[in-house]
Amino acid sequence: MSTTITLDEASAKLREIIGGMHPGEEIRIVDGPNEVARLVVSQERSEPPRRRQPGLGKGSLVYMAPDFDDPISN
Repeated sequence: MSTTITLDEASAKLREIIGGMHPGEEIRIVDGPNEVARLVVSQERSEPPRRRQPGLGKGSLVYMAPDFDDPISN
């Protein structure tokens, strides 16, 4: 599906336009008779990264040297 909008409309409402697009949709941006840009939403929309939860790494430390907290000698 392809929609055409003017450059003025795109610059005024870009966030709304992108937020309302569906995967595979295409919007052509024109300035007068000339096409100046094309917005295309990819088929895959990635999810925002999940928030880390405390304790997820518990037990993942396999080895720690017995002297790991000794002062460093020069």
